[in-house]
Amino acid sequence: MSSKSKSKPSAFESMQQPALFILQYKTRRVLVGSPKDYDQLQLSIRRHFPEIPADHRVSYHTDELAISKAALVEVSEDIWDTVIPLLSTLMVQTEPRQSTSRSAVGETGREWYSSCGEENDPKPPARKPRQGKDTNLTLEICTIDGQRCKLQCSAFTTVNAILSEAIERLELDRTLSCRAIYEGRQLPVESNDILDWNSPSIQELNIKDGGTIHLVPRLIGGKPVIYLFPPSGTEIDASVKLSLVPEWRFSAIYPVVPITSYASDSGSARQTLRWDVKASSDGTLFEKNAGLDVTYLFWEAKTFGVPSKEGSPGTPSAYAAPSSPNDHDGEAVAPTFTPNQARVEPSNSIVLEVAKLTPYLDSMLKALGLHVEARTSFITYWLPSFLKHTHIALRFLPQRAYERAAPLEVEPKPDVTVRVFMLFKGLKQDQLQTEGSRWCEATEGDAQRWKSVLGVDERRSLADGTLFRVIEWGGMEVFS
Repeated sequence: MSSKSKSKPSAFESMQQPALFILQYKTRRVLVGSPKDYDQLQLSIRRHFPEIPADHRVSYHTDELAISKAALVEVSEDIWDTVIPLLSTLMVQTEPRQSTSRSAVGETGREWYSSCGEENDPKPPARKPRQGKDTNLTLEICTIDGQRCKLQCSAFTTVNAILSEAIERLELDRTLSCRAIYEGRQLPVESNDILDWNSPSIQELNIKDGGTIHLVPRLIGGKPVIYLFPPSGTEIDASVKLSLVPEWRFSAIYPVVPITSYASDSGSARQTLRWDVKASSDGTLFEKNAGLDVTYLFWEAKTFGVPSKEGSPGTPSAYAAPSSPNDHDGEAVAPTFTPNQARVEPSNSIVLEVAKLTPYLDSMLKALGLHVEARTSFITYWLPSFLKHTHIALRFLPQRAYERAAPLEVEPKPDVTVRVFMLFKGLKQDQLQTEGSRWCEATEGDAQRWKSVLGVDERRSLADGTLFRVIEWGGMEVFS
């Protein structure tokens, strides 16, 4: 073996941060993930050492650097990103706090935390310099289902650090994307982007002491897909234009075509797109702009904007479906479905055990006219979300309400269009026990019920091969 192959590791290799790290406070030593960010460690330190007094300032020291000549030296925040990759251990020391604090403290007096970082976490970007006066303040974090926690923090603490701590403390799903709302405005951060430690601070966003930040799930219109079926034995050149209300924005489309933004009459930004296709009677579509053969047109959208007071719990939903399967004459109370105020309530839905859900859905979708592939794709797409719960409450939107939220224009005009959009939410066992008498269970009459709700024209069947037919299915999980 050559001498070159036996050479010492390069400076870069020597700088690689170990996956594991030791924190020592007095005689206790705790093995943790690499503390890649100062703010993150401050948020988590009392989880590892709850005996640290809540009113003490925490500092970190090392004797592993050659420059310190085996003497303990404090590691300052300013050089954190440079020094931490060189270390394997930090000594934790505390002293009574004099004025300001960088760590977050829970309402009970002990500090709450987020995770200390995992092996594969990306290294955060350089932190922006903090300006202004640092002060301590207390914030309240509220979720849409009423969970609350109070946190104390520094004005220099990033909002993402606060959200991370709140999610950990309230035991929320970290994979769930949430919008942060403060005094009616949406903050430029998301709860599932907590690794962006260069995000704005509490001070920079003008969040005041005693303020409340609301965590609102970002609802996603999941996999709406559009099928075109020309009359048997024919082909049709068609344009498919899809627009969204301001509360929805495209998050994914396929085939990819340009998305155009424009101002609505109210001044709000709206989005629209257009696919140009050659449709064959077997359902195959050739999208001319992308040059792709596909079986359907796919789009997905995320909710934006701040829900109005009408969207708060306990208020009537935008559409009240019949309260029982025997009442098929229900009329729309309001013709508009507002995506960021979507609700599933006893007055407009039915509830099933998850074990009974898939055959029910297949039967209902078949009654609404969806063919085998569409029914299978619909159920398998949403099945992982269903399986997170024991019971599901669901409803189908009336087409005229859905059409106002996502107008669809197909030229030439189809003979029949059916747009099926389902809203659903998981129910916990205690919700069933306290509200069980209010929820409607599935019945044999539901097929007719949902046809009535959607407004399906039974005079024109999706199975009629002499007609130009357009079918769309999609759905959205709601959490209110």
